[in-house]
Amino acid sequence: MTNGADCSGFVQAVYANFGISMPRTSSQMRSAGVEVSFEQAIPGDVFCYEGHVGIYIGDGQIVNAIDETHGIGISSATYTNIITIRRLV
Repeated sequence: MTNGADCSGFVQAVYANFGISMPRTSSQMRSAGVEVSFEQAIPGDVFCYEGHVGIYIGDGQIVNAIDETHGIGISSATYTNIITIRRLV
């Protein structure tokens, strides 16, 4: 269960918990911070997809608000085409 959070709201809330302000939508998050490559990705980086975002947790996986049925969960970071990876810290 996501308790009403969509993917970008989830990422925004996690970062807010650490005092970091994030844009609200997944498309706006594509320009936050600085871009890094998949090979440079470290836990905490934001993976941006078409209409979706998640937070990298390492080992090729992201934590994300999957959907209302599956809630917050872990997915493969390469489950679909990655548009950009953003580092904010």
